[in-house]
Amino acid sequence: MIILGKWKALNPATLMLFGAKDESEFISLKPWDVAPDFHPDGSSSTEKAQKMLEATILEGSQFFELELYS
Repeated sequence: MIILGKWKALNPATLMLFGAKDESEFISLKPWDVAPDFHPDGSSSTEKAQKMLEATILEGSQFFELELYS
């Protein structure tokens, strides 16, 4: 789960998937730290995630797919 641009909840499989040694290491990352620089549609992961977070704060719930490295 992501709240205001930070990971707030995860399970042990998340740590294994991203090779994090523990929960504190993983939650120190922002969602765009584990995403590719660009999505297949050419959009920047960082810009897209930040725009969606801003829209969520201003407008409420949003949805989009953020592709992550594994």
